[in-house]
Amino acid sequence: MEFEQFIKSIPPFTKHYMLGALACAALLSFKLIDGHKLALTWSGVTENLYIWTPITNFLVVGTFSFGFLFRLYATYFAIGSLEKYHTPNKYADFVYLILVCMGLIFIYSLIMGQTAVMSHQFLMALLYIYCKKEPLNKVRFMFGFVFKNAYLPWVLLVYEVLTNQPIVPLLIGIAAGHSYIVLKDILPTSQYRYNLLETPKFIKNLTAKYGPTFATNNFGGFGAGAAQGQPPAQPQNRFFRGHGVRLG
Repeated sequence: MEFEQFIKSIPPFTKHYMLGALACAALLSFKLIDGHKLALTWSGVTENLYIWTPITNFLVVGTFSFGFLFRLYATYFAIGSLEKYHTPNKYADFVYLILVCMGLIFIYSLIMGQTAVMSHQFLMALLYIYCKKEPLNKVRFMFGFVFKNAYLPWVLLVYEVLTNQPIVPLLIGIAAGHSYIVLKDILPTSQYRYNLLETPKFIKNLTAKYGPTFATNNFGGFGAGAAQGQPPAQPQNRFFRGHGVRLG
């Protein structure tokens, strides 16, 4: 019963993203599909007509492993926290945020030659945006270290360096997330008053017509007071990170 309540408490986009990540992990783990059929490549789209890869490459988190579970929790934390922040009155803004971030990540990843699998960049971008939206909330990292959200992206970056992991996906995610913050939150309040990321009306209409409905904004698991911008008295969030992505 508690597990059922937990599943129901996960915000809708986060839930569907996690299900997609689980489905991709199952396909890869049981070798039901070649991993390159889920990764985004020019030849795959144009020659083999793998037209689903612009979406699935954002869902490839890895194969079933202990690290995959940590990475899945990172998904739950990063996307769920940001989705909760926009629920229920700004859900169209959240949908547009997802689309803009995907576009920015693709551009930056294309420049850096990192377009095959962009799930790590995607999660880092959303995590960075959430940490900028709620910088005072506290997070509990590995080994019990507690610090404010504002420091989490940089802690992860240092952790990657110390563990000799590739940091380019993290940097791409940070760049995409920071670009969004500048365009959405900083420029509109600056002296220039540029609002380049105003949510299009058609997205608002589509979200109002076909999007999820919310009786309450009480999604559990991401820390009290996040939607109101109030930091919890005690650290409520835990963040774990998995390893790199393998394609078969």
